[in-house]
Amino acid sequence: MKRLIISALLTFAALIGVQAQGTLRVTGTVTDAIGPVIGASVVEKGTTNGTMTDADGSFTLSVPKGAVLQFSCIGYVSQEIPADKAVIDIVLEEDTQMLEETVVVGYGVQKKSSVTGAISSVKSEDIQNRTILSVEQGLQGKTAGVQIVSGSAAPGSSTSVRIRGISSNASSDPLYVVDGLRMTSIRSIDPNDIESMEILKDAASAAIYGAEAGNGVILITTKKAKKGVKTVSYDFQYTSQQFTRIPEVLNAQEYIQYMLEGGFLTEDTIYKYWDGSDTNWRNVGIENSAMSRHNVSFQSAGDAGSIYAAASYSNNNGPILGNDDIYKRLTATINTDFNVTDWLKFSSNNQFSESGTTSPTAGAAGSVMGGIITLDPLTPVTYSKDNLPDFMTTYLAMGRTLLTDANGDYYSISPFQTAQNCNPFLLLGRNKAQENNRYNLHGSTALDFTFLKGLVFTSRLGYNFTWADTYQFNQPRTENNETTQKYAQVTATSSTNAYWQWENFLNWNQTFAKKHSVNVMMGTSFSKSSQVNLSASIKGDDNDLGILKNDPNYAYFAYQTAGAIKTISGGEKLLTAKMSYFGRASYDYGNRYFLQASLRADAADTSYLPTAQRWGIFPAVSGGWVVSNEKFFKVPAISHLKLRASWGQNGSIAGLGNYMYAAALASAGNYSYSTSDSNIVYQTATAPTSTGNDQLKWETSEQVDLGLDLRMLRDRLTFSADLFWKTTKDLIVSGATPSLTIGNTSSPINGGNVTNRGLELELGWKDTVGDFQYGINGNFSTIKNRVTYIPSSMSRIAGGSTWISTVNYFEVGYPMWYMRGYEYTGVDPATGNPTFKDQPDENGNVDGIINDNDKVMIGSGIPDFTYGVTLTAAWKGFDLIVFGSGSQGNDVFYGMCSDRATFNTLKEFYDGRWTTPGQSAKYPRASQIVNSDYYMSSAMVFDGSYFKIKQIQLGYTLPQKLMQRIHCKGSRLYVSLEDAFTFTRYIGYDPEVAGEGSALGIDNMSYPNTRKLVFGINITL
Repeated sequence: MKRLIISALLTFAALIGVQAQGTLRVTGTVTDAIGPVIGASVVEKGTTNGTMTDADGSFTLSVPKGAVLQFSCIGYVSQEIPADKAVIDIVLEEDTQMLEETVVVGYGVQKKSSVTGAISSVKSEDIQNRTILSVEQGLQGKTAGVQIVSGSAAPGSSTSVRIRGISSNASSDPLYVVDGLRMTSIRSIDPNDIESMEILKDAASAAIYGAEAGNGVILITTKKAKKGVKTVSYDFQYTSQQFTRIPEVLNAQEYIQYMLEGGFLTEDTIYKYWDGSDTNWRNVGIENSAMSRHNVSFQSAGDAGSIYAAASYSNNNGPILGNDDIYKRLTATINTDFNVTDWLKFSSNNQFSESGTTSPTAGAAGSVMGGIITLDPLTPVTYSKDNLPDFMTTYLAMGRTLLTDANGDYYSISPFQTAQNCNPFLLLGRNKAQENNRYNLHGSTALDFTFLKGLVFTSRLGYNFTWADTYQFNQPRTENNETTQKYAQVTATSSTNAYWQWENFLNWNQTFAKKHSVNVMMGTSFSKSSQVNLSASIKGDDNDLGILKNDPNYAYFAYQTAGAIKTISGGEKLLTAKMSYFGRASYDYGNRYFLQASLRADAADTSYLPTAQRWGIFPAVSGGWVVSNEKFFKVPAISHLKLRASWGQNGSIAGLGNYMYAAALASAGNYSYSTSDSNIVYQTATAPTSTGNDQLKWETSEQVDLGLDLRMLRDRLTFSADLFWKTTKDLIVSGATPSLTIGNTSSPINGGNVTNRGLELELGWKDTVGDFQYGINGNFSTIKNRVTYIPSSMSRIAGGSTWISTVNYFEVGYPMWYMRGYEYTGVDPATGNPTFKDQPDENGNVDGIINDNDKVMIGSGIPDFTYGVTLTAAWKGFDLIVFGSGSQGNDVFYGMCSDRATFNTLKEFYDGRWTTPGQSAKYPRASQIVNSDYYMSSAMVFDGSYFKIKQIQLGYTLPQKLMQRIHCKGSRLYVSLEDAFTFTRYIGYDPEVAGEGSALGIDNMSYPNTRKLVFGINITL
C-alpha cells in the first residue's frame, strides 16, 4: 500500500510538471540567401510532430517548451534550434558538399560543376543488395546512352555494354579502367566492392585514353575505408529462382492434329509408337533453383592511412534440371593507402577471384533450352529396358550406345523427330557439361609525391594476371538417325595471360586572382602483355573407344588407349606492347567559363600495325558555360544551369592483331624440276597466302556532343540532356576483292564507316516530407545507326545466322547487322501458302519470281530508344526501391523454325495457322511443301520491345537503440523480387536476351533471365 501511494504521488507530480511546462506555439520563416525556402521540413526532434513551410517560407508548429526543432531541406545543411521563443526565423545554408561533388576522370578528379564532357555516374547504392554477379548488369537502365546486350543469361555468362550504339564490326565493348588499371573484362570484380562507376560517353571525356576509347570508357573506383570509420560488415543473400517466360507449346492431341494435317506423320506411325504420353518438357526439364551469396568486409581509417578488405562467395545453380548450369565465384579485395610523410602517399588496390562455370549445351539446334520447347509431347522422358521401341532396339543391336538414367532406363529418342533430337535429358547426359575455371589477380600500386601545394606526381604500376582452363567429356551416344558417335572424346584447353602497365603523370592545380583556376596534367604510359594458349584432345574412332573405360572417372588424358587420336595446338607465346604520351589542360574563370583540351599519342608494336602506321594522334576539346552564375541571371527557381559542348577523336584496336597486315607465306605442295633428262627432283614449294597491307591503321571515332545540365527547385529537380553525332571510320574489313587477279587471299583493309547519332535525357526528383523521403530518377536515350561505307567490291558482309541460314548483314545504307530476308505479305486464303512481296528493281519493274533479288531489310536488333526508371522511398526505418528498364523498336528473329515443321511446336503457330479455304490466317497451313523461304522471311521477325520491372525491394532497418544493446551499429532486413514482370509481345523466351555482336537480335534459344525471390540481411558491427 505504501508503494502504491508513493507511485500515485509521483505520477501526479509529473503530470503537474508537464502541465506547468505547457506547450509553445512557434511561428517563423525559413529563408536562404535569395529568399523563402518552400517545402522545408520543420520537425520536433525525436517525434513525428512536424510541418512544412508554405510558399512564403512560413511555418507554425506547437511543441513542448524546451523541445528541439530540426530544419531540413534537400540542397541545404540541416540545422537544430531549441524552441525557447515564440518566433524563430532561420536562414539555411546551401550544402556545399553536394554542390562540390567530384567525379572521377582519366588520371584525376573534377568537380561535377566544372565537368565539360558527357559523364554519367552510377554509385554503389544503385547496385547494392541486388542479385547481379557481373558489374555490367548494374549499369542497365541506370543511365542514358548505355545499353546491356547479352546472348545468354546462363550462370557465369558474360554480358556486353554498348555506349552510344554499335560502332565497330569487330567489337564495340568499352574500355574498363579499374583504379587506374586498363582492362578488357571486369567479370572477376564483385559488385559489392564497387564505390562508383563513371561512364565517359563523349569523345572529349574519353579521349585521354586515345586508341582504346573509341567505344567509350567506364571508370570503376573500388571501395576504400572512410576516415574515422571502423566497421565490420556481413551481408547474406538467399535467392529462389525459376524460369517464367516459357512459350506455350502443343499438347499431345494438338501435336497429332498438326502432324496429320500437314502430312508429316501417318496415323500408323503415330499409334505404332505413341504410348499415350503427353510430356510437357517445360515441366520436366527445369526446376526451381537457388543462389546464395556471402560477403564480409571491414574498414578502418585514420590520419595515417586506411585499409578496406572484403571477401565474397557466390553460388548460383540455374533452373535447368541437374547440375549442368552452375556458377561459383570467390573474390577477395584488399585496398589500402598510407601517408608515409607529408609529401609521400602510398596506395594499393588488389582483387583476386576464382570462378568455376558449368555450362549446358547451347545454340539453336541440339540445345537444352531448344529441346524444352521443340521436342514432341508424344515421346516420354525414358523407356524401360523391356519397353524399347523397335528402332532403339535396332540401335543396340548395331552396337550403338544409348544413354540411361540412374535407374537404368533409356533416355528416349523420338520416333517422330528423326533428326536434331533435343531430349533435354539426353543432351544433359551425353557429356560432362563443359567446365570452365578461371583465376584472376589484378590491381594497381601507386606513389603520390606532393612537391608543392597543388603539384602532385604519381607513379602507378598496374598488373593483371589470368589463368583459365576448360574441360569437356563427350561420351559415345546415339541421338537419332543423323547423330551418332561410337567413341569418346576428351577436350581441354589452358591459357595464361599476363599484363602490366606503368604510368607516370603530373597534376598541377593553381588558382590566380581568385577567379582563374588552371589544371594541367601530363604523363606517359607503357604496357606489355603476354599470352600462351594450349589446346589438346583425344578421341577414338569407330573401332576404338579412345579411353580405357566409358566412364567419366576415366575421361582424362592419362587413361587414353594406345590407338586414340591425339591433337594439340597452340603453345606459342604472343607478346604485344603499347607506348603512350598524353596531356590535358583545363581552365576555369570565375566558375562560369570552362575550357578543356586533351591530346594523346599512342603507338602499337608491329604485332598490331606496320611500322609506318603504328602511331595514332587523338585530340579533343570541350567547353562549358554556367549561365546561372552570371550576374544577369535572375531566376530564383534555378540554382544551376550549364551548357556544354565537346569534340574529339578516339581510336580502337578491337579489329587488329596477329600481324594481320603482313604478307604471309605458306607451304604450297611440291614443285618438280629436272636436273637432267632422266632425273626429276621434287622440292617443297612456298607461295604467298595473303597480299599484305602496309597501310593498315587504327579505327577512329569522331564525336560532337552538345549538352545541358540543370538543377532547380532547391536542387530537388535535376535534369541533363545530350545530343551527339558520332562517326567511326576505317573499320577493319576482310574479304574485299582487289582490283587485280593475284591468286591468293587479300589482307584486311580499312574499309568501313558507321554513324551513330542520338539524344540522351536524364531527369531526377527527390524530396523529404516530414519523416518520409522519396525520389524518382528516369533516363531516356535514342540511337540512329547507319553504315555509310564499305569497299565497292563488296555488296554486303555476312554476320550472324540461325542454324539454317545467315540472317544479319553489314551493308551501306542500313543499320549494322540488320536482318535481311523476304518480305512476308501474309497467307493466300485459297491455298494456305505463304506469300512474299516481289520487290521492284531500280526501274520499278517486277519479274514475277521470288528469288534472292527480292530480299530486303526485314528488321534490326538496334532499338529506337531505351529507358529506365528508379523509384525510392523511405519512412521510419522502412525503405522501398522499384526499378524498371525497357527497350522500344528492336526486332527479334525467332531462330528455331525451319522447313522441318516438327520444330514448329509453339502454340502461337498452331492457333494462328490456316486450316480452311477462304480463311484469313496469320500463319500458313501445316504442310511439308510450304515454301522454305517462309522461315527466312519477316514472318519470323517479331517485335522485341519490352519493359521489365527489374527490382522491387522492401527493406527495414532495425532501430538503433535496439542494435546498441547487442553492440551492433546497424542491421537491415530486406526482401526483393527481381526480373519478376516482363511486358512484351515477343513469342519466345526473353526479348532481353537475343544475340549480340554480329548476331544481334537473333534468338537461337538463348538462356533467358530468371525470376528471383530474394531474402537478405546486412549487419554492421
